[in-house]
Amino acid sequence: MTGRGGGSSAVAQQGWLLHGRPYRENSIIATMLTASSGKVSGVIHGSRGKHRSAADSLQAFQPYIFSQYGRSELKTFSSLDFAGRGFSLKGRAALVGLYFNELLYLLLPVEEQVPEIHSLYTSSLKRLNSCAEDSAREIPAPTAFSAQDPLLWLMREFELALTTALGLHPGFSADAAGNPISPDSRYIFVSTSGWLEEAEAKDEPAHLRVVSASGRLLLAVGEANWQVGGALGLARELTSLVIDRSLDGRMINTRQLIQAAARLGAVRPEQAEPITEDPGNHDD
Repeated sequence: MTGRGGGSSAVAQQGWLLHGRPYRENSIIATMLTASSGKVSGVIHGSRGKHRSAADSLQAFQPYIFSQYGRSELKTFSSLDFAGRGFSLKGRAALVGLYFNELLYLLLPVEEQVPEIHSLYTSSLKRLNSCAEDSAREIPAPTAFSAQDPLLWLMREFELALTTALGLHPGFSADAAGNPISPDSRYIFVSTSGWLEEAEAKDEPAHLRVVSASGRLLLAVGEANWQVGGALGLARELTSLVIDRSLDGRMINTRQLIQAAARLGAVRPEQAEPITEDPGNHDD
């Protein structure tokens, strides 16, 4: 198939819809997460006209198959159709899923293949769907996030896996020199280098020493052991720090909605994700 402008051949793609917005009079710009090309954006022409198709009702958490052509960052998508069954998420699960979509939309580089992120997203949607089904059996259905909530655990695990895959933080198994984290030592996260033992970090400028935690707590976060007190709070603080730094002031709208939902529910945010009195000083 010959594409418009430049004669590039169409490439068949399959991906998840991350974002869609109206474009001109009757078109849509859709951003997809694909396994082969990473994040790609393209125009779907005439998708808001009288003749309805899959493009007219773009759905989140739905896989699509489409043809892509064009040489610029903004492609043209054609022959868009459903690629199997997606997930019909509702309530809190839908809100968390939209948060995942927004993180990927904002953080992923354009057309850079990161296959583990496609796998992460697909498996996370499956887990979200399972969490939603479990919550639906509870009477009354939960409306807020608690420290024992699998949805909250999944949020933290997705953030950690995504930021690790993108190289935004060094993980929780080794210090800046590559030495294994010792459960009996105390560490400080220095934004320019990574985890340093407390004695080594004391000479670093104060504004670079952003998070402090015991080695035992670091290992708990690395193992996703959320039963350890303070683990959720440390994971939230570190991922928020590196995500916000990468976004350079851009807002994450769904994060605000999740925080608002927590405020409206029976559990306050600080109860949902326990941290120590000093948010920069985490203990077991």
